[in-house]
Amino acid sequence: MKNKLFVYILMFVLLLSGSVLAADGIPVKVIEPQVKTVELNRVMNGVIEPVQNILLSAKVGGVVEDLRVRVGEQVQQGEIILVFEQDQLQVQIKQAEAAVELARANLEMLLKGASDEDRKLAETSYQQAEISYESAQKNLEFANNLFEDRTMQKQQLLAAETQLESARVQLKLTEERYTQAELALKLAKEDYERMSHLYENDVITAQQFEGIEAQYENAKSNLASAELAKEQARVGYEGAVDGYELAEDAFNNRLSAEQQVTGANTQVDMAKVSLQIAQVNLEKLNKGASAEQIRISQANVKQAEAALELVKLQLENSIVKSPVDGIIAQLNVDEGEMAGPGTPVAMLIDIDQVYLKLDVTADILTSLKIGQEVEVRVLALNNEFRRGQIELISPMVDARTQAYPIKILLENADQRIKPGMFADANLIITQSQNTVVVPIETVFDLEGSPYIYVAKLSADGKSGVAEKRMIKVGLVNNQEVEIIGGVTAAEKVVSEGQFTLKDGDVLEVTL
Repeated sequence: MKNKLFVYILMFVLLLSGSVLAADGIPVKVIEPQVKTVELNRVMNGVIEPVQNILLSAKVGGVVEDLRVRVGEQVQQGEIILVFEQDQLQVQIKQAEAAVELARANLEMLLKGASDEDRKLAETSYQQAEISYESAQKNLEFANNLFEDRTMQKQQLLAAETQLESARVQLKLTEERYTQAELALKLAKEDYERMSHLYENDVITAQQFEGIEAQYENAKSNLASAELAKEQARVGYEGAVDGYELAEDAFNNRLSAEQQVTGANTQVDMAKVSLQIAQVNLEKLNKGASAEQIRISQANVKQAEAALELVKLQLENSIVKSPVDGIIAQLNVDEGEMAGPGTPVAMLIDIDQVYLKLDVTADILTSLKIGQEVEVRVLALNNEFRRGQIELISPMVDARTQAYPIKILLENADQRIKPGMFADANLIITQSQNTVVVPIETVFDLEGSPYIYVAKLSADGKSGVAEKRMIKVGLVNNQEVEIIGGVTAAEKVVSEGQFTLKDGDVLEVTL
């Protein structure tokens, strides 16, 4: 009680003679608490992914005759990626067109009735169809023999195996370099902490300390570079694994040779149909057409027209086109290589927009929402900042990482952000609006009974008395503290010189 009375008397004296006290007071600076929004943030690291990632597969099989793009090229929707050999399909189209003409001629013949000249023509057509059927059977026999030859698939498998081993070695080297960089950083940090103590006690010079500090910063930079190299090697290794599995599957399934057998079977079937049509037509001419025969002939015309449309569709599918605007990210075939139906031949990505994929824990997940704006720092672009929005929050935990994947959409019209780059996302976990906020360095004993020093100033504002004020805090981040009780925004808080103060000290306010 006596202490408080002394403080009040001293404050009264200060109001009357501020200039006298100012000469003997402790120099401090004061601020008014701000009324603003304070946020609690978490910085999470993630990797960039393309918004669209399209795997183009061959609808037909065969030999790649013309590869028109290279990895990294920009392509437009409808632009040709590659073309398979079309010689066999062109022959099939000619056969199908001939079958259509034959079927229509036979129908017309039945409707008009046969003459001696028509009978001779039908006999010639039958003989030609018979020769075509025998030729198709020989082609089928040749394709079956080729189906048993697996030399080409074996070569592709060996090449993929070599590439996989090279990628595995590269991954191991980058992992070793990362481990070395970690050890170097640890040693550099220990040296820095030891030299910091010596520098503070004037044992070493500023130039010596700056050298140690530079070594420490270089070690941190080297570790970041080693981590990026390790991640790139991991991506390359996973691509090599996929390539090996694809080659192994091609070797085991023999899709390419099987496609040739399928094509040869199609030719045999079409030649057989043409032969049957020619035979039926010849018999009809000799016997004369009935109503049932005319209906059958009409059906033969439709069947031949359908076969022609099917071959035309196969010819169209032998040209692989880009379904959207994008960039060629991967090519799995070269000119002259065989590819079976369903084989992935290229990967197309669209990076006009990109995703930053993060894995967050459940406690962070509950604070996020779709559409929430996020500040993103792209490490590979000299820490350039971009604004994005949360577009996807997975409701399922990833069994491997035990975290929840989220995706942040970023605009990337300049396409400087590339898939595989690393970036930091500044996630707002919670916030308080229109609240009293002070710098964190003005608050003492945050973990226990927090307090600050409030300056009770004289009329001229140049002197005053320090009052130790217990406060109640809300949100706390690295820079600021929310005060929800104990201090108002209209009071003055000591912001510099506060570390040596005690309750009741006389203050001299400096600018």
